Amino acid sequence: GRLDVGLRSGVAEHDLAVVWSFEASDRFEGFSGSSTVTWPTWCGNLFPCRSQAAQGQTVTLDVAPEAGLQAAFADLVAPAPSYQVAWAQGDWETLDLGTSDGGTALSARHWTQDADRAALGTASLVDAFSWLERTLGPYPFGDEAGVVEVDWGAGAYGGIEHHPLWHVSSIALHDPVVMIHEAAHGWYGDGLRLRCWEDLVLSEGTATYLAARILGQVVDAAAEAAVWDDYAGELTGWNGVGTDVAWIDQGCDVEDPVAGALRTRAPYIKGAFFYRRVAEEVGAEALDAVLGGFFRDHAGQAAGMQDLLDRIQADTGFDPSDLAEAWLLSDELPADAP
Repeated sequence: GRLDVGLRSGVAEHDLAVVWSFEASDRFEGFSGSSTVTWPTWCGNLFPCRSQAAQGQTVTLDVAPEAGLQAAFADLVAPAPSYQVAWAQGDWETLDLGTSDGGTALSARHWTQDADRAALGTASLVDAFSWLERTLGPYPFGDEAGVVEVDWGAGAYGGIEHHPLWHVSSIALHDPVVMIHEAAHGWYGDGLRLRCWEDLVLSEGTATYLAARILGQVVDAAAEAAVWDDYAGELTGWNGVGTDVAWIDQGCDVEDPVAGALRTRAPYIKGAFFYRRVAEEVGAEALDAVLGGFFRDHAGQAAGMQDLLDRIQADTGFDPSDLAEAWLLSDELPADAP
C-alpha cells in the first residue's frame, strides 16, 4: 500500500522508523530464499520504496544470513535507484581479482565447484573496470565491487546490476560479456539513473554496446567481433528483437518496462547497434568521450535518452536523430542492419 507521513514545518531533520515484514517469492519478484531480485519494480516486495527509476537514495543494510551461510550485501553510498538494493546468502569462496587503476578492489564470490568458471568469466574484469574508470569517470559506489554467483534455476541466463555486488546466474558465470555488461551498469543505469522507464535503452543499450567495445579494448578485436556476431544473431533470431521498438520517446507513462512495449531485448541489442552506427560516424573514441562527459555531468542524477542524443550532437557536430529513428524508435530493422 502507501504510507503518508506528515512532518512538522520548520524542523530541519526528522527520523522515521518503519517496521515491516516480507515473504519469500518463488518467482523473480523479491527474495527467493537465497537471493533477491528487485529489478525493475519489485523493491516493494522487500522494503518500503518507490520503484521509479529516477528516484535516488542512499541505503545502509544489515543482513543476517541463515546459520552456516554467508551474506553478500553492501551499502549504497551514492544515490541509487531502489532496484539496486540487494543481498544474497550462500556458501561461497571468494576470488580476489585485484585492484583497478581507479582503486576499486574487485572480487568474485563463487561456489567451490565453479572456481574455474568464475576465473574464466572475470579474467578481463579488472582491466574492464579500469577502462570504465578512465573513460567514463570514477566508480560511484565505493572502493570495493564484484560479482556474486546466484542460483536462478535452469535456463535463467544473465545477471542483474545490483552494484556494488551485482548478481550473475551460475550458468552465466563463465561469460565475460555478462560480467562486463553488469559492470558497465555501475555507470549507466545505476550511477546515472533513468528519468523514465521509456529511456531503458540509455541503461541497457549503453551497457550492451560497452560490453563489446570494452572487450575489443582489453582483449582484442576478434573478441569484440565475436560479440557483435552474437548480437547480430539476436536481431533476426527467435525472440524477434528486430520487430520491437527500443525506445519510447514520450512522457513517463510506463510503470514497468518488462510488462509492455519494452519487454524484449530490443533496448539491449538495437540500442547497441545504434551506438555502433554513431561510432562509425564520429569515431569510437569520440563516442567514448561523449559517454564519459555525459556520465560525469549526470552522475548521481537522472537523465533521458534525448539528453544523450543532444549531447552527441553538441560534442561532435553529428545529428544522431536519423539513426535514433531507424534503430530505436522503429519496429523494423534499418536497411543496413547486419
